Amino acid sequence: MAFSIVMPIKDEYDLLRSSLPACYSVRPDEVVLCFDKPAPAKCLELAKDLGAKQSRIKTRIVEVERNPEWRFHQAWVRRSGFRAAEHDRILTVDVDLVINRNVLKAVDLVGKDDVGLVSCSKFYPVTGPLGFWRAVAYHLARRAHFAPFTGLYCIFRPYWLDSEDEGIKSLEDPRTERALGSLAAVGEDTYLRNCMITRHRVLYLRELGAYCMTRYVEDVPHMQFELGRYMAAKGYSWPRVLLRALMYGRIHYLRGYLYQKRAGLEIPTYNPHTYRTQLMKGRKQRAYWAKQVPMTFTDLPKTYEQKRQFRYALQDYMQDFFAFNQLRGQRVLEIGSGSGIDSAEMLRHGAQVVSLDFSPAACRSTKSLLSEARLGGDVVMADATHLPFKGDYFDVVYSYGVIHHIPNVLEVLEEVRRCLRDNGLFMGMVYNRDSLLYAYSLLYLHGIKEGLLAEGLTEQEIASKFSERKEGNPYTKCYTKDELDDLLCRSFFRQIRIQPCYNVIDTQMKRKVKFQLEDSEQESLGWHLAFRALRLPKLGR
Repeated sequence: MAFSIVMPIKDEYDLLRSSLPACYSVRPDEVVLCFDKPAPAKCLELAKDLGAKQSRIKTRIVEVERNPEWRFHQAWVRRSGFRAAEHDRILTVDVDLVINRNVLKAVDLVGKDDVGLVSCSKFYPVTGPLGFWRAVAYHLARRAHFAPFTGLYCIFRPYWLDSEDEGIKSLEDPRTERALGSLAAVGEDTYLRNCMITRHRVLYLRELGAYCMTRYVEDVPHMQFELGRYMAAKGYSWPRVLLRALMYGRIHYLRGYLYQKRAGLEIPTYNPHTYRTQLMKGRKQRAYWAKQVPMTFTDLPKTYEQKRQFRYALQDYMQDFFAFNQLRGQRVLEIGSGSGIDSAEMLRHGAQVVSLDFSPAACRSTKSLLSEARLGGDVVMADATHLPFKGDYFDVVYSYGVIHHIPNVLEVLEEVRRCLRDNGLFMGMVYNRDSLLYAYSLLYLHGIKEGLLAEGLTEQEIASKFSERKEGNPYTKCYTKDELDDLLCRSFFRQIRIQPCYNVIDTQMKRKVKFQLEDSEQESLGWHLAFRALRLPKLGR
């Protein structure tokens, strides 16, 4: 099974002499060595010499410049290697590890049965009585009930891309004094695991996959001190902390515990096993859309044919504008499939459709509807900001009523552009700020008549709260035609066509009441901005 090894390196020449040959011994298809730029000449020469002896294993050297957006440089270096790797199964190995063939068990497991990450155990050097004591404690713990998460693990790249959030950029190096409280236990590997486990399966192997040539990372006194403070802030008893300190030989736990008990200062007390900086930010959005799947008619069940007739009679512009009947043989990605009704329509016309949504409920609804309609198609649960597909793959990307609910929309458009082939079609719908529904239903009825603007709510907060069938949507941004055109232009799309459609308003008694304009030639004041745009070809093609 093809896989890559990614190894971040600073200037650890002596460690590299032992760790790199061990990497070659497990027969990967590729080894990616990630150096700080400029790479140390001595290490670079060693890497080239050892790589030249491997006729069947590709060795790639990547020099990574510092990125001011990332606080923890090593996290940036490792992820640069993840993106540069040729294969989706990636074993990441620190330069202080001498790995063995047990790591191949992790490689074999990732990417199957929704497994996104597999961690292997490590064995640390036994130096003196304290080292022996720790080795026995870790061995007993591993054999008794658990295998710990370690910095030796294999990931499946598509699952990493749809799991880890932007919070990794603000993570501090836990070995520095900038990491306080429980964050001293959250390294870049732990953060990745915490993100991955919310979306995919994570496994921990008891088998020893490597010998570590350096000391435990928690031997750093600052880390022990801050974790002692964390245990005090969380109300751990003195005997419990004392037992833990004695078991692992970390006396600075006690120093931090006593300091925090005396000082009582406020420190981060997040659970280090679940901490993600974006967790609370995205939780409301996910919770809302997990319960609200448009066009599912859970309160009034309908058959697939009834749903189809209702959909395209209500939004009667869709068939003509999106030309579903012209998609035969095209590779189509739908971002935000919801109930799956539009995926089904494209499949009916012969398109090869991948339906994507970040909501488990929406994925289940899409699968159910496609099954009822006796249609194929693939359903993928993933985030639109990290599409788990290779570049230049799709002919068409379709996203109806989705991207106006995503705050970091530029990241979505960047991913759309990456996945589309040259001159590929991006089409969909966003809400129209220059619509009668926005002016009357949102601003007048809710903003002015109910007094929400006077209470200090912004127009966007009002639109977010009342734009959907169920109140409380965390985020909605309504666009003007010019704003949407500018957004698509900045994302390198051309031949942009935008059309206001769907003349409706929400009254106090009923939602989506259609209206007719007296002047038939007047531009629509519709609530929807339907759009089509082509991706600009990449330079040099």
